[in-house]
Amino acid sequence: MACENPPVPEGYRNNIWLYTQADRAYESTQRGWGEFPANRVSSSTGDYEPIPGLPWCHDVRPL
Repeated sequence: MACENPPVPEGYRNNIWLYTQADRAYESTQRGWGEFPANRVSSSTGDYEPIPGLPWCHDVRPL
């Protein structure tokens, strides 16, 4: 089961984590690749819906 995204002031909710690469990698063996909370991205989808065209991580357990 995926972990809930951190809360945002706008109240958007999601438990989907997007798989993305950062502009810079810091001390990482993953070359900057990691997960980003989907509720931080503006889209026309509703809460708990994937964003079309963006890959996402299944069963993510953020630090």
